[in-house]
Amino acid sequence: MSVTVQQTEFVLLEAGEYPATIGTVEAEDGQFGPQLKFKFMLDGGQTVLGWCSKTFNPKTKLYQWSRAAFGGGEIPRSYNLDTAHLEGKKVRLFLTVEPGRDGTEYNKVASVLPARRSTPPPVPAPVAAYPPDDLFTEQEVVPF
Repeated sequence: MSVTVQQTEFVLLEAGEYPATIGTVEAEDGQFGPQLKFKFMLDGGQTVLGWCSKTFNPKTKLYQWSRAAFGGGEIPRSYNLDTAHLEGKKVRLFLTVEPGRDGTEYNKVASVLPARRSTPPPVPAPVAAYPPDDLFTEQEVVPF
């Protein structure tokens, strides 16, 4: 029986910030123990992979990435992460270019940040420089 395997093409992206959506989050055994593999889908159609440990506390990459996916707010201490809650969330990736073991360069997810707002926050109405005339009342002048 014959099996056809499509060749994978790797594209090196410039270092910088990219809007993305979290695709899948899968458990993997890595060289440093149990890990999670994040598949990020960039708005330009490219896919970027990122790995982190399965440890979930405020000092870990997984916690920081989850916090960004949830908009940057605090995560309640009682919350236990279900990775399905991360899938489909909009984020911003900050990518760097790193040298690989074989000498070729690759992209590394340096940080995951909350997505930018799609609409700017409302602008407050201008405040009058002086109060309206009806706020002024005549006062009796008292000499010192």
